[in-house]
Amino acid sequence: MLPDTPLILISGLCCDGWFFWPQVARFNRLADGRPRHVVAPDWVMHADPQDGTGALPRLAARLASAWHRGGLDGALVVGHSLGGLLATLVAANGGFRPAGLLLIDAMVPIVEDRKPALRDLATRIRGAANPDQGKQRERMGEVLRDYVFQHLSSGTDDRAVLAAIVDRMSAADPFRNALLVESALVVDFAAALKQVPGRVAGLAAEPARLPTERLLQIRPDAAVAQVKGAGHFLTLFAPEAVNAAIQAMMESAPISGPGLVPLAAAR
Repeated sequence: MLPDTPLILISGLCCDGWFFWPQVARFNRLADGRPRHVVAPDWVMHADPQDGTGALPRLAARLASAWHRGGLDGALVVGHSLGGLLATLVAANGGFRPAGLLLIDAMVPIVEDRKPALRDLATRIRGAANPDQGKQRERMGEVLRDYVFQHLSSGTDDRAVLAAIVDRMSAADPFRNALLVESALVVDFAAALKQVPGRVAGLAAEPARLPTERLLQIRPDAAVAQVKGAGHFLTLFAPEAVNAAIQAMMESAPISGPGLVPLAAAR
């Protein structure tokens, strides 16, 4: 990749660009002080209700078209969590040509035994919808607090930061986000991964949601590393590790850096 490679950062379910603020702060300038093109959309994971079960692929197609028209071919695409699913579809679109794809604790591909839990999560998020915005946000907070603290955190994650994460996520639109989860369950991400051009790499949290073995079966050329002692929200809890991985991708170097334990090197 070139030194001025653009960077596209795709946040996850119910998340906005704030979840990538350490990466935006680190990479928005080149070494010589010139600005780098960094895209970190707010609420990018909001589906169009008219798209139905095709919501995620159609959102990916619209983004791929927009980013191609915007001159962002050759960008490094980074996706966290469910944003990694969207990032994979964008990168595999064909109309948009990224230089590489970095998955941050993203469940790509979705393994079968995780699908019931995701269906349940979508149902619970959808059930939080309420015409009263205050009550909706309160209910979303209850659903997401349970999910984040029980399933997405490690024992070392700062509880105050986790509470701030839940508060931030609670402002998301329940229906649009639930629709994206439901849509993701019927997409063949294995086929999409095979079509992604350029370099593919993954970072796993502890415990990991990135299905490392399955990813490597599909893309044996992928590089994978784990951040020990950090939960799912690696962009916030392990920003140095995430930044090191992004830098390594841009330099076509091995994925290494503070807190990164290599699990598989690119072949």
